Amino acid sequence: MEQTIQDWFNLLLEPFKSQALGNLKEEGRTKIVDSMSDAINRGFTWEETSQGHAYWSNIFLEHVDHERNQTPKFTHEMQKIKEMEEKIEKEKVTFSTSMHEMLDKIADDSMVASYMRREKYTINSFCNYVTTRNGMLSYLPNGREHKTNPDTGKWLRDGRQEMKPSKLARKILRDEVLAELNDTDFEKFANKVRAYLGVMGDEDGIGKNIKVEIVQGGNIRHAYYHGNYSKLLGDGTNLHGSCMRSSEAQSYFGIYEDNPDKVQLLVAKDEDDKVLGRALLWNFDDGDKGMDTVYGPDMIIQLLKDWAVENGYWYKSNQSCHHHQFDSFSGEHKTNLRDIDKWYRRVTLNNHDFDYYPYLDSLYHLCLDRDGKWYLSNEYKTEDIEKTLRHTGGRYEEYEDDDDDDYVTLENGERCPTDDATYLDYRAYNGYRIEGYYHESDVVYTECGSYMIREHCTRIDRCWYALDDDAITYVEDRDAWFLAEDTVYCESREITIHIDDAVELHDCNYCDRDNAVKCACDDNWYMDSEVVTAPDGSKVAECNLESYLEQLKQNENEEERETTVA
Repeated sequence: MEQTIQDWFNLLLEPFKSQALGNLKEEGRTKIVDSMSDAINRGFTWEETSQGHAYWSNIFLEHVDHERNQTPKFTHEMQKIKEMEEKIEKEKVTFSTSMHEMLDKIADDSMVASYMRREKYTINSFCNYVTTRNGMLSYLPNGREHKTNPDTGKWLRDGRQEMKPSKLARKILRDEVLAELNDTDFEKFANKVRAYLGVMGDEDGIGKNIKVEIVQGGNIRHAYYHGNYSKLLGDGTNLHGSCMRSSEAQSYFGIYEDNPDKVQLLVAKDEDDKVLGRALLWNFDDGDKGMDTVYGPDMIIQLLKDWAVENGYWYKSNQSCHHHQFDSFSGEHKTNLRDIDKWYRRVTLNNHDFDYYPYLDSLYHLCLDRDGKWYLSNEYKTEDIEKTLRHTGGRYEEYEDDDDDDYVTLENGERCPTDDATYLDYRAYNGYRIEGYYHESDVVYTECGSYMIREHCTRIDRCWYALDDDAITYVEDRDAWFLAEDTVYCESREITIHIDDAVELHDCNYCDRDNAVKCACDDNWYMDSEVVTAPDGSKVAECNLESYLEQLKQNENEEERETTVA
């Protein structure tokens, strides 16, 4: 029988149906094949799945046997797989959300972290409920009750202990994994944990040691060179993609170095003195101060924006090289007419004549006024513009005012080729009316079939969604957006949680896995507040306690009768 791979997968039993459909590549959804084994073989790459090559190889071979009319062992093998999954679920180590986030961030540079983040490689024979605290890893030894705050759901410290990261990692990784790791791997893991916690802090936000400092003159070069960047928080940010990060660009920064009273650089560094983020600081002619585009991961961007607020700097609401206005101050986006005058700034230079210039994000017009003073400005209407400093190769362009039909004026005031602009007309989730031309780099195409400003959207699984799209929802515990179909509502906390963090309770509601207990009596999940400990140490829902005690008594009586007969 010929049908699509997707149709074949829909014939599988659970959990294989959901697993196969979740792994199915887009191009395979409409591909026609004539058997289940062929569908499993062509639908996805086994090595790239969370289940692994051996898992799908086994299922594939059993379907081949079945299709050849041989005596299948399929049902038996599936039962073995189910038992294996149940064993992993029972023995896995539970990590806090912050612990998961840390492992995800450092996994690319640490084999130990890469193994720890996968449930099948951890075992809770020594301890469970692991989180971060005071630069160490905090855990609950076996035999001690896991307690949570009934109001917040946070883990309580009762009975918890702390251990060095590498030592605890050896305790919770399975033997077959430990055989593949060496002392260097664990030392690297310990260093990565220490460095990460220095940036992010532990479970309670304690222990941060990020250094934020202002540099000027020749020291600015050091912070721009990519060889001095930290990869602790990843390398997929605008910092690592900066056009001024190369060794060639080291000769472009004369305009910064020779005007130290006009421009400095704010730099955030990790404990190894590696650059996590940076932003130019300007002293405007009117006495105000401004912070230019922040380069770095989101958490560093927020850190430097907070610094700007605390130190009285104007800053940009959008950290893009195509956004030129210093339009925010003291935590507010300034949109009143009186405030808009502050968007456009001027910085008079001591020295302006250089062989090479850096690419300037905001104050990229080099101007000459009637008094013979050279200055930088982000004002596009002035007649003083002589040069445009927007070249990644250290050069500049003589400014020409283009008024023909091949150019449009963007909402930020910049002149832009028509082919590089998109006209938008919609009302954003925050109530603001968006109407006008925007640079194509600031615009994305959403799943609802329209173009929108990037900052009004979020990206999930390589697709863009408007922030008010019903297809997505924000998960507070993970501080991220997810498809609504991947979330459930936790009635006890009145928030939405990710389905991977949830269990379905006996009453069909959902709850955080950390706040639920599986009842020994009926094998259903209950809120931990609904569960008591039976005399035999089992966790039993309070509503089932009476029947469970009766069952225990019957079992004892049967054992006594068997002993008497014997």
